[in-house]
Amino acid sequence: MIRLATLQDAKQAYALVQQLETYTLEYNRFLEVYHHNISSEDYFYFVYEEGQQIKGFISLSLLNYLHHNHATAEIIELIVDEQCRNEGIGEKMIQYVESFCNTKGVEEIELSTSLWRKDAHRFYKRMGFENNHYTFTKKLF
Repeated sequence: MIRLATLQDAKQAYALVQQLETYTLEYNRFLEVYHHNISSEDYFYFVYEEGQQIKGFISLSLLNYLHHNHATAEIIELIVDEQCRNEGIGEKMIQYVESFCNTKGVEEIELSTSLWRKDAHRFYKRMGFENNHYTFTKKLF
């Protein structure tokens, strides 16, 4: 089942997000951002849950750019538990978010993924995403 995440899901969401990163995230900072964003009208957190176990997490922000006619959604994080990959969970979550975005009048969904995540690249292409942008980043500290 896919549903909106709640404050009570923060600990399991943290564990999933930690699987995505190559370094340890500060839990208190994670909670601060999680609590802030979950109450925002511009961010949406969804979980894929079976029983009491959260097996997937996706975060989405709705953005209004001057250079677009309608809202754009950005998938910020999409994580499927390492032990549950290749079970169709990611596909179900993308389809759910697409349906959700249609109800919000979203023009397009975009996302960024690290260059080294080759499996993710194949997955997103299979889901109909096109690689038509470059993302540049600059570390400040």
